[in-house]
Amino acid sequence: MPSQEGADFEVLVAVNGPDPVNEAFLKRVSQARPEVRMTVLPASSKGRARALAIPEARGEVLYFLDDDVLPPPDFARRVAQAF
Repeated sequence: MPSQEGADFEVLVAVNGPDPVNEAFLKRVSQARPEVRMTVLPASSKGRARALAIPEARGEVLYFLDDDVLPPPDFARRVAQAF
């Protein structure tokens, strides 16, 4: 995961439907990177999955990214500055 220096943030990964392989991987990631958390949702449409993930978020600003996006190293800082 790229460094996100200068930003107080969390990464909440919403697993859309049970997925043991991704769940095991994300558990290892969250142990190494405490800003990464995971929630497993019932299989849903993309919009419903996002709606179900919202109550799990701890921050004031929510920014959704799909699994095919690789944000630049200063992404979290730039988002925080925008808000």
